[in-house]
Amino acid sequence: NGLMDETLNQKFSGAGLVAFGPRSIKKVYPQWWGALGNGVNDDTSAIQAAINSIIAGVVSFVNGSYRITYTLNIDGTIQYYINFKGVGVGSRLFYDGTTASIPMVYYQGGNNAVLSTIKRLGFYNNYRTGNTVLNGIIGIRIGKKDAGATTGAGGTCNVTIEKNQFQYC
Repeated sequence: NGLMDETLNQKFSGAGLVAFGPRSIKKVYPQWWGALGNGVNDDTSAIQAAINSIIAGVVSFVNGSYRITYTLNIDGTIQYYINFKGVGVGSRLFYDGTTASIPMVYYQGGNNAVLSTIKRLGFYNNYRTGNTVLNGIIGIRIGKKDAGATTGAGGTCNVTIEKNQFQYC
């Protein structure tokens, strides 16, 4: 325990899990796990590692285009108060994977009340066939921890979506 240096250089690597204790840190940056936010490198694993490192807190996105190729998951059975915060249009997640009809971010409800905010981020779908962007990518899904669930019943999720931009989602 102690103070964490908030510079944006990579601090963690490898297959292990970094887990900060409750209230030990207020925010984490995907860059700490190697995200570049350059729109070219796949930042999915780095962002997911940042999410998985906290039970409560903020995943902070500085200016950049964060390329993701699969769903970012927040598990409400063990995590709560997970917030995504960008700096506006300059912070965006863009899906560049090969699977249609999946959410970019999935808040999965559980026994804990997920009280979260997604603020000041852009969500952009780049799922394509040739030069045609295909719709069907879901920006954010909130609901039960069950791939077949359509109602969100069975889990508690309270997510505030504030000042975000969605394109082709």
